[in-house]
Amino acid sequence: MTTGALDGIRVIEVGTLISGPFAGRLLGDMGAEVLKIEPPGSPDPLRAWGQAELDGYHFFWTVHARNKKAVTLDLRTTKGRNLFLDLVAESDVVIENFRPGTLERWGLGFDALRERNRGIILVRVSGYGQTGPDAKKPGYASVAEAASGLRHMNGFPGGPPPRLALSLGDTLAGMFAAQGALAALYRRTVSGEGQIVDAALTESCLAVQESTIPDYDVGGVVRGPSGTRLEGIAPRTSTGRPTVAGS
Repeated sequence: MTTGALDGIRVIEVGTLISGPFAGRLLGDMGAEVLKIEPPGSPDPLRAWGQAELDGYHFFWTVHARNKKAVTLDLRTTKGRNLFLDLVAESDVVIENFRPGTLERWGLGFDALRERNRGIILVRVSGYGQTGPDAKKPGYASVAEAASGLRHMNGFPGGPPPRLALSLGDTLAGMFAAQGALAALYRRTVSGEGQIVDAALTESCLAVQESTIPDYDVGGVVRGPSGTRLEGIAPRTSTGRPTVAGS
C-alpha cells in the first residue's frame, strides 16, 4: 500500500530550525521518506523549542519531526561526507537551509551531488537567495518579514508594525521550497535531470503581499496597515467589527 502521493521518494534533510525542516515535513506528510541528518552531539535546536514541556521534552519537535527518520552524520569529516554522498546516490531530494556557500565549503555543492546522482534535486532555503548582494547574510524570518514590507502591512494605522507571534517568514519559505521540489520532481520525469530549487525568505514574504506592488506601480497607492479592516471586503464594517445579519 502506498502511504501518500510521494511514496517511493527519498528526501535527505540537512537543515535546522524551521524553514528547511518545514519543507521536509511537508514532503513527509505527502508520503516521502525523509532522512533528517543532525551532527553528532549537536542536535537541531528545534528539539528544545516550543512552550509546552513535559519531563524536559518539548512538543514543538514532534510537529516538525513527524514522518522523519533521525540520522547522525558529521558532514565536516571525510567519512561523514562519503556516507552522505552514498545516501545522495540513492535519494531524490536534498533540503538544506545553511548560509549560501556552506555545502560548497564542505565539498558537497550541487556539482558534487550531481556526480553521484544526475537526478538529484537540491532544495536550498536562505534569507536572500543563493546569489545577489545580500546572499551571504544570515537569514532570519523576523528580518525577512520587515525587509519585504510584510510587517509594514500589519497592525493599525499610525501604530508600530508588530510581528505575528509565529515565524511566518520561515514557514512561507518552507512552503515555496516544497512547491519547488514538487515541480522539479515532475520536470525530472521529462528531462531525467535534477536541478537546484532556490527559495528565499524575503521573496517568499514579498510573494504573499497581493496587490501592494501593482497598486503603487500603476496608481501610486501606498498600502499600509488597516487594523481589522480590509477595504472593499465584506463582511467588515468601517469600524472593523464583523457585520452581523439583522444588526
